[in-house]
Amino acid sequence: MIPAFDSASLAPDPVLPFRDRLLDDAWTSATLSLAAAQGAGDGLRFRRIRSKYQYGSSLRVLYAATSPGASAPILLSLRAGPSGGGAAAYETALRRAEARPTLKPAGWLVKADAVYWRFPCDRKLAGLDRFVEGTGPLAELLGARCRTSLAAYAPERSATVQCMDGVRPLGFAKMMLDPETAERCIVAARLCEQAAAGSGLRLPRVLAADGQHRILVVERLPGRTVSELRGAPALAAVGALGEALAELHGLALPSGIPGFDRTACPQLRHAASVIAGVRPDVAGPVGRLLDRLLDEKPDEEGAEVCLHGDVHPKNALWGDGHVGLIDLDQAARGPAVCDLASFIAASVAASCASWPFPGGRDAVSPFLAGYAKRRPLPSLASLRWHTAA
Repeated sequence: MIPAFDSASLAPDPVLPFRDRLLDDAWTSATLSLAAAQGAGDGLRFRRIRSKYQYGSSLRVLYAATSPGASAPILLSLRAGPSGGGAAAYETALRRAEARPTLKPAGWLVKADAVYWRFPCDRKLAGLDRFVEGTGPLAELLGARCRTSLAAYAPERSATVQCMDGVRPLGFAKMMLDPETAERCIVAARLCEQAAAGSGLRLPRVLAADGQHRILVVERLPGRTVSELRGAPALAAVGALGEALAELHGLALPSGIPGFDRTACPQLRHAASVIAGVRPDVAGPVGRLLDRLLDEKPDEEGAEVCLHGDVHPKNALWGDGHVGLIDLDQAARGPAVCDLASFIAASVAASCASWPFPGGRDAVSPFLAGYAKRRPLPSLASLRWHTAA
């Protein structure tokens, strides 16, 4: 579950005039309860578990609906696009969606001009229903139908299920949006696995892959995600995460993975423009920060390494005193400082916003200390610049 969000600090969005209404959990929950409860029984309770907002473009929100006696929550993904497009989007959704016995596969919230889909119906992920049932291309990859349980879902982007052979876990399967994205992720996972062979670094083995059907299956590593830990165990795990990341950076750089470009000047200018548009009250400080970043960009940042690309406690598994790294979908080549600064920035942001993060700001020191056990740290100036970027 994500923290409550106050949209009052955001500038009006002329493309999404009902944005604030859709970010009001109480209003949206009440409206969804009335619109989606047909056949589902009384007493539905909604909680927001994911949201993605692009100023001037779209808003996507994922809700979990539970009812008394239900064995699992019902997932509803809600999307709002340019004003006035809800009716057409709803008609398109009805043509594509498959009928479901409890909730309508798609619905239209007229008062917010937004459309919602009931999982496993999805606006873009074709074949998601067969995937989460362990049939279709996934069953063909594994050689038989398997029992599955949903592990993660990002509407219009990806879904991950744990595959079981009876009571024995086989691994995790991920379906992605398009073949191009899937092929990139498959290549990155295989290259990282090959590079780590013979080292002490824990990375999941690729068990099966099908780029055409956008599916990657990897083994299940032991342990709990570092994000679940608190207190002293969390700090110990964060230190081990630093060590594991240093080991990844020490591998031979695989050929064929893309370059890391999120801190390139055009990307920084675009980010600053978006922030200034949605938060004009901070446009001045953001503009000054952008000027400093452009003026003070480090000239030498060290040799390129194999970056994880998404260093976060949820992407690290803690077990037996070691950390395994998962979700290398965004692996890239670039200076090591990019991964380190990503973790630092996430820790600081979580602390400022009171978001759950193992160790909060206190996680930075053991993380860097763990990394320094295996590899030299970048300069303080470089860490500061990339963290700010």
